[in-house]
Amino acid sequence: KGRGLYSFILMADSNGQVYRYKDLPYNDSVNQLSGIAYDGGQYIIAAGKHITDTASNLLFYKFDTALNMLWLKSYHPRVLLIDQITQNLVVDSSGYMLCGGGQNSGFSWEKSNRVQALLFKTDTAGRELWTWTSPFTTYSEYKGFIGAAVRTQDGGYLFTTMGRTYNSLSPSDPIVRLKAKQMIIKLDADRKPLWETVIDDYFTEYGYIPASLLELADGSFIFLGGRVVDSVAAPVYIEMRFVLQRYSPSGILLDQHKLNPYLPRVADDTHPESGGPVNHIIQLPDKGFLLAGWYENRTAGAPTPRQRGWLLKLDSNGCLGPADTQCRPTAIRDPQQTANQFSVYPNPSNGSFTITSPNVSLNLPAGQAGVTKWREGFLSVAIYDLTGRSIHQQAAVWRNNTATINVQTAAGVYILELSSETGERYRQKIVIE
Repeated sequence: KGRGLYSFILMADSNGQVYRYKDLPYNDSVNQLSGIAYDGGQYIIAAGKHITDTASNLLFYKFDTALNMLWLKSYHPRVLLIDQITQNLVVDSSGYMLCGGGQNSGFSWEKSNRVQALLFKTDTAGRELWTWTSPFTTYSEYKGFIGAAVRTQDGGYLFTTMGRTYNSLSPSDPIVRLKAKQMIIKLDADRKPLWETVIDDYFTEYGYIPASLLELADGSFIFLGGRVVDSVAAPVYIEMRFVLQRYSPSGILLDQHKLNPYLPRVADDTHPESGGPVNHIIQLPDKGFLLAGWYENRTAGAPTPRQRGWLLKLDSNGCLGPADTQCRPTAIRDPQQTANQFSVYPNPSNGSFTITSPNVSLNLPAGQAGVTKWREGFLSVAIYDLTGRSIHQQAAVWRNNTATINVQTAAGVYILELSSETGERYRQKIVIE
């Protein structure tokens, strides 16, 4: 009662002049839209949710290009938890897919909290075809809300979510403080999991970090979003950096650019937490990329406006022109191997491997040869099976230029990958007996 929050839809020309506008109230409830797309250029599809006093439901609108509403449909899938959340909309010739999640209206610190990731598919008439949700039976199986999703060229589904969740307090503690990592997950055409890969180096407070996904013509894909890493300036402070990453079709990281140096910081901006999200990416006809986001200057006494939107144009390698110090001539590609700098032995082994490098000590701060945090120059270790599925990940702990890892998995052939934020990457086949 008394609610006044509702959505709207508008159309503007190439100069930003609005020529059509429509308010979209929904009964006496809060109405929120979070996705919009053209359906073949003839119809406009909008998706979101409406919130009542007892639950929230998924919404689909269909309009013609004059903004005449053709239909409005509301859904509440039975398999989903009570509070349903819409984050994204995917439209193709087979229908419409709403991406988001659900929770049981609890907070992340409550013992009863449950969350699920959601893909919800309808045909072009709005008839429900199927619903896919992630499990939520244990903390480690939690998957958060889907933030970005694409239908891939092979008929599968690719999306970002939060997962690998754990309770940071003891099991007997009545309070739950969920920590999680941002992930990318790939499903096949039958919505069966193929692989998952983790973006973050550290667990962070449970929640959704905005991100975008873009599949390229060769089946590789771009991830645009935040990544939680250890701060170089202060090892005890965990910060989020915005990155543009390219992955192989099997989920192996090929290259990464840090976007923070590109953000439009002004001369009087001295606050370390100034910044903002990179919300969207598209690929242009010249194979370059256009990024959109917003920036907030948090410096005390900063002139207004403190927030502003921006556009960023990168070339086909993800570079900001010839002077971009992060880029090399073909920056987004398979990284150069550094086999002469590392050795892995014994190989084959029973899962215990020793890694040596004559150059690792050059990257370590004085007196910190045994630290476990990944600072600039530190290496992370990842093990993949031959399909690209992640088997094992950890930070390398170096002592006297040597690190030891123990991998508990079935016997077979795997790929060991070492990677650092400075751009070094090394891959080698290993055999576990």
